[in-house]
Amino acid sequence: MTPASHPLRQLRQRYLLLRMGESILFALAFALFTMALLRLSVGLTTAWVAAMVAGVVGFGWYTRHLNLWSLSEWNMAYYLNRWYPEMQDSTDLLLTQPENALQQLQQQKATEKLAQISGNIRLPHRLPWAVLFVLIGFGLSIFLPTLSIEHAALAPTEERATPLEDEPLKSVISQVAITITPPTYTAVKEVTSQQLPLKVRKGSRVHWNLVFNQPPETLQWLFSGRDSVAVVWQGANALHERVIQEPGFYQLKWTDATGTYRSDYYPIEVIPDLPPSIEVTNLTTFVEVAIDGIPAYR
Repeated sequence: MTPASHPLRQLRQRYLLLRMGESILFALAFALFTMALLRLSVGLTTAWVAAMVAGVVGFGWYTRHLNLWSLSEWNMAYYLNRWYPEMQDSTDLLLTQPENALQQLQQQKATEKLAQISGNIRLPHRLPWAVLFVLIGFGLSIFLPTLSIEHAALAPTEERATPLEDEPLKSVISQVAITITPPTYTAVKEVTSQQLPLKVRKGSRVHWNLVFNQPPETLQWLFSGRDSVAVVWQGANALHERVIQEPGFYQLKWTDATGTYRSDYYPIEVIPDLPPSIEVTNLTTFVEVAIDGIPAYR
């Protein structure tokens, strides 16, 4: 290198300092992001080790991406020639040994031009973005683990999720089977429904079969006519049967060790019977009448 290349060497060192600082900050931010995410699922030690590995890998990749390990004064000369027209593509003269007086004069002029613009040279870097990502990484590494701890504290533990032996269990309906038998004269087949709201033909016989996870202490069917009916129990199955003549609604009410509960109001829609219709077919056009044993026609 020539003595005239000293400004380019200083410029290269300045650029390397900026880019290395940027690379370190981005690697630190990458490590913080990794640790914040891993802390949600793994222990602190594992998260730290993974974060360090991520930071080293990120630093190596980023510096290689910027070609920092192969940066030379020739790269700086190319940058100045491209972005600073004041140099008039003469910056590379600072890196060659002049062979005659003309080349020495050109090199001297290039040195003077570089000295004039040295205060205005802006080297590319992303330091502000790197600082911002580091701050975000610090925030996530503090906030996410705290959120995970609060969630774990609010979530029920595995032992608590299983009811204790002395804790009463709430009675709930686990299965519904309602058999609807229309009147025989309708010639409509019997059907079974699992829906508590009903739509039946007038005069249908409805048979409820409700299965509870455990039988409640008391259970009532409350119909819209304000009548309540008793229930027949077969194990955990509650049975009731009645003939439906009018529309209305009904509700279930039961009591167990945890309290008293009422279901929703379930509608009962009744399909009315159609009036009978008579159709006469194959009717003869005359009537035969016998008078004193002698056939006569009318």
